[in-house]
Amino acid sequence: MSAAVCGSKRSFFEDIPSPPSASSSKKLRRCSSSSPSSVRLSPSPSALNHLQSIFPHMDPQLLEQALLECGNDIDTAIKKLEDLCLGAAEARGGKTCTVEELGTTAEQGILTNNGEAAAAAVTIQNPSASENMPADGAEWVDLFVREMMSATSVDDAKSHVSKLLAVLENSISKRVAEETAQNFQKENLMLKEQIGAMIQENTVLKRAVAIQHERQKEYQDKNQELEHLKQLVTQYQEQMRTLEVNNYALMMHLRQAQESNSIPGRFNPDDVSGSVREQEIVLTHRLVHLFLFCPLTLTDIYPSLSRQPTTRIRTQEMSSFDYPILSRSDIISILAESQIAAVTDNDFKNIKPDFVSNLYTRLLIYLDALNEEDQGQVEFSALEQIENPDLLIGLREVMASLNCPMQFNLRDLIKPDPRRTEHFLSGILNFCLYKYALPGLKIFQSFPALHALRETKMNLLRPIVEELALLDDQRKEWEAKISQLNEEIAGYSEARERELPLVQEIESKVKELREMIAGLNSNQMSLRTSFRNLKEKTGQMDEKISKAEFDLVQSVQENANLRSKIVQSPDKLQRALEEKKLARDETKYAERLAMQSFQEKTATVEVYSKALKKMSKHFALMQAIHEQVNSAKSVEKECKGLKAKLSDDVVLDKSLEAKLIERQGKGRFLFQLCCIIVLKPFSFIILPVGQLEEHKRQLQKERDLKFVESTKHLNSVKSEMLSKRCELEARQKKVEDVVAEVDSITLKTSMVRESGAAKVQQLISKCEEIVKQVLYRLC
Repeated sequence: MSAAVCGSKRSFFEDIPSPPSASSSKKLRRCSSSSPSSVRLSPSPSALNHLQSIFPHMDPQLLEQALLECGNDIDTAIKKLEDLCLGAAEARGGKTCTVEELGTTAEQGILTNNGEAAAAAVTIQNPSASENMPADGAEWVDLFVREMMSATSVDDAKSHVSKLLAVLENSISKRVAEETAQNFQKENLMLKEQIGAMIQENTVLKRAVAIQHERQKEYQDKNQELEHLKQLVTQYQEQMRTLEVNNYALMMHLRQAQESNSIPGRFNPDDVSGSVREQEIVLTHRLVHLFLFCPLTLTDIYPSLSRQPTTRIRTQEMSSFDYPILSRSDIISILAESQIAAVTDNDFKNIKPDFVSNLYTRLLIYLDALNEEDQGQVEFSALEQIENPDLLIGLREVMASLNCPMQFNLRDLIKPDPRRTEHFLSGILNFCLYKYALPGLKIFQSFPALHALRETKMNLLRPIVEELALLDDQRKEWEAKISQLNEEIAGYSEARERELPLVQEIESKVKELREMIAGLNSNQMSLRTSFRNLKEKTGQMDEKISKAEFDLVQSVQENANLRSKIVQSPDKLQRALEEKKLARDETKYAERLAMQSFQEKTATVEVYSKALKKMSKHFALMQAIHEQVNSAKSVEKECKGLKAKLSDDVVLDKSLEAKLIERQGKGRFLFQLCCIIVLKPFSFIILPVGQLEEHKRQLQKERDLKFVESTKHLNSVKSEMLSKRCELEARQKKVEDVVAEVDSITLKTSMVRESGAAKVQQLISKCEEIVKQVLYRLC
């Protein structure tokens, strides 16, 4: 790779500036000036082998000259060569260089007899040389001509040409690598920008979709809560309606019971205390429900009146209602005592419709089943009773509620039967006695069983009253809860109305994006369909063209055959033959031109393939050199570590020896002092003890100071080792990055090669097609 510059003629490599050679020349000048002897001796082979093992990438001639200049001193030669390599690396710009680069830079300088270095070769990595490289083919031709003219011999010319070719190959590979790297970087930047924009859009869409999903979930939850609350509100409203209806019905019954007090002395508020009156009001609230299911027989009050066995209905059980048939005297006495009507035995013997209707109306008024205003309707005739059937309807309802075994008919009003009337009246009076069993009535003052019955009824009605109070409290609580829930619903609705514009904006954006996607998809589909249609049309057109060409060829052949058969004149035939010959010659000439162009292109393809093979070989060599450099680096690191350990061990040995000598001297001194103390115990006993203590203190102080210094030195050494380790790791990472970049560049070059080969094949196929078409048209 290196060659000496001889003669007076200038070379291309002299024109290229090389800063490493300048630094190396300066250092070699210093070394040559500092060398004491000017006599040059032949170096020993062992020294040369040792230098070659240390600097395997340097020229052996350069190593020999260095040894001769240093007087066969290996250490000085090693230092000189290391300074030369380091100076070359610093002249490059302070960049970190590998061993291979140092070797190549060292090869750039050759030591002369006077100790001067001259630039003989320029590496590829030199930036100043790359700047002075020729750019065009004409400049390269001029450079080749100049180098050939400057050569003094054939060997010199060969060396110049080989170096120039190597530089040319390196420059071509470098430019190709730079162009591919630039294109790759541009493509990477474009792709990164596109990916960044897509990622931003994707994140925005993800956020929007997530926000919309969360809001939809919240909206669904709120809707579910609203539906649940609506159901609860409807249930509470139904309960409130039922309670209001029941309360209203009970209030109406109470008012009717208080207003329709037709019997004097029936309800005397002065005789009854306040608590009893409240209990009677509560009883009247629940009489309608209790009287329908818990009627009382007269035998419970009058045991002597039971003429036939009857089934008593228990208050806690709901069985069939049965009651005894009262006698006429009992009916008359009960009607008289209750002041419903004054009736005699003759009235029952000679029963008339007016009497029966009047008696039934009084009983219904007494039971609050008929208004007092409708009393005049009882005195009308049968037709009027049929036209106004309120009395009949009321009696039927009462009898149905009392579960009377006989059915009440219109005949019982128009043509009454004494037995049926007594049966109906006994049932109604039994019910009246059970309903108005109050202590204020005179008829029941002589019957203590009636008072006990009333207490039992009060005991039965107390839980109902308590339930009403609890229901009222629950109603109030549910109303408060409903109001709170309504407020929460209003707040949720307000929040929903606030968030509606944001949701609408996001939905509009999503809709726009979906529309854009749909439009792009539709455009893509339309383009695909149009492309397919164009392909089909082109295929059809090609088929039509081929058919037309075939038809034309056939027609031309037929015309030619026909014209050949027709002989008009020999002159015309000769002219036609001459024209055909000219056409044939033209086709042959075009075929030759096509073949020449094809051969030229094949030659260029072969040249490209050879260049690719050379580049691949050089790349394999570079990889091998790189592996060797890595191995050399590892070996050098190990050697440096071992040297550092050896130096540390030497330093420790020396320090220990010094300490041992000091300790021995101190021990001798102490022994002498002890001897003096033993020999002179009386005269010098106080003074040596103080001196010994002071000396001991000084020794302790010195020991502490040395310990502190040694610890500081150890910490500094540790920090330096850590920093060096970090630097080595960083360098290793950088080397790995460089190797990865080299791998990527090799991959790119291989891709470029493959693409170039594919393009060349395409060009060859196109050339063949063109030649075939030309031949076909010429034929």
